[in-house]
Amino acid sequence: MKKIPKINKIAIVVILLMLTADWVYLRQVPRQSTVNEDNLRQYSQDELAKYDGSDPNKPIYLAYEGYVYDVSYGRADFYNPGEAYHALVGKDSTQLLNVFGGDLIKRKYSVVGKYSP
Repeated sequence: MKKIPKINKIAIVVILLMLTADWVYLRQVPRQSTVNEDNLRQYSQDELAKYDGSDPNKPIYLAYEGYVYDVSYGRADFYNPGEAYHALVGKDSTQLLNVFGGDLIKRKYSVVGKYSP
């Protein structure tokens, strides 16, 4: 039997842990399976900016591909001021999320509106 180099074993374990953590997180997040376009509120750039996480009494929103997502569930770990992804909230983040993370936003968070600049 061929011996697997140690670095590959570590990489495999890290990848499996990441996939497991993502699966567990996805199971905990309430998701909206379908979007009823007729009942969606319209958000302008100025309106969306009010939901940037600076007010702990308001939800945290971001826009991606014309829709507004409620990312409040990830507030403490990702989107509060000072957290890693705070720069994405309260605005249209389509360009950045198309590079990495857009599919995760669509899978994990509910659509609460439509974005029209």
